Amino acid sequence: MPRHPALEEYKSAYEELTQINGKLINRISDVAETLGIDDKSSKQRLLQALNHFDEIDKQMEADDQIFTELAQVEDDEKSKLADLYKQKSRKLKKSELAGIYGEKVRPIMGKLTHELQQPSTAAADDDVEMEVTSMTYSRKDPITKKDIENPYKNKICQHVYDKGSIQDYITQNKAHRRLCQCPIPSCPNKKALVMEDLMPFPEFFNLINQQ
Repeated sequence: MPRHPALEEYKSAYEELTQINGKLINRISDVAETLGIDDKSSKQRLLQALNHFDEIDKQMEADDQIFTELAQVEDDEKSKLADLYKQKSRKLKKSELAGIYGEKVRPIMGKLTHELQQPSTAAADDDVEMEVTSMTYSRKDPITKKDIENPYKNKICQHVYDKGSIQDYITQNKAHRRLCQCPIPSCPNKKALVMEDLMPFPEFFNLINQQ
């Protein structure tokens, strides 16, 4: 453990950041492994996120090696820590590092990359529409639980939402970087929800009255 105050401070911050990055990597890895993401755009976003945090992971491993070496520097050289750090950082090849969480994240990244390189099937294609044999509509918007005033239908799963409600739903999920799918519980449609897949559905009110 380094004795110099600057190195002590770094070590404490390093350990905290490593834990935070590890939690993020684990969470994204769990999503990629367990949720069965089918559509291409979601897989691409997951892979981009994993690549981003994997780079941070490698940088932290590199910094840990460098600062472990700097802890052995003689006291009269402590004032040159910044210059020494830059010198050692330039010599260290981060591409050769495994990363602290490499054993967990690298296989999942490889799996996602492999899946993205496969030709799309009809069932997974972004443009395919799900077969719907019958549909019972609710007058209530699934998000706000209020009466639908401006009905918009999802052309993939045929579910209907109020336009303003579903726009806000998509915007909020995007802002928080959450996976956004049809808000109807147990909906089999796993495609990421986007406004391009929604269309005006004025006949909704006639269908509601006929039910």
